[in-house]
Amino acid sequence: MMRKAKLFHENITIIPERRGMKTTQVYFFSQQEMQKFEHFVSYDPYTFFIFAAAMYGTVTIVYPSENMTKSQWASYSYAGVYLKQNGGELPGIAYVWEKDEIEYARQTMPELRNFLVKVRQLGLDITVPRFLRDCYRHSMGQRLQFEGALLVTDLN
Repeated sequence: MMRKAKLFHENITIIPERRGMKTTQVYFFSQQEMQKFEHFVSYDPYTFFIFAAAMYGTVTIVYPSENMTKSQWASYSYAGVYLKQNGGELPGIAYVWEKDEIEYARQTMPELRNFLVKVRQLGLDITVPRFLRDCYRHSMGQRLQFEGALLVTDLN
């Protein structure tokens, strides 16, 4: 998946097609479409398609971001807060086209759905209420009492 790739990568080395491999542009896919492929390579490291493809049974490989390890990337992903609180690794996803990573993704793919259910529950129980409290505090001018929020101006 090349969508938004240039936002995350200055220099992209496209994974070359191998015998029996077909490269295609994907903007939307169904389970039936995705199951036609053995591998799904995403050059957009933060698309939810990487999780969907893995849950459909397609080995998902994320093209690595420059100067970013797998654990750093995972900490910024959809599951980042969960991983920071509970440890472990992101199951079912390879971070680079390497044999060990692909085997890890293949072996842990069955764990991904339950993992994402836990991530969602953490969002419902902790991160969404915290976000709402921070929004309320911001509206009341209480910036020093934020639990997890940053303003864009704080990043400069």
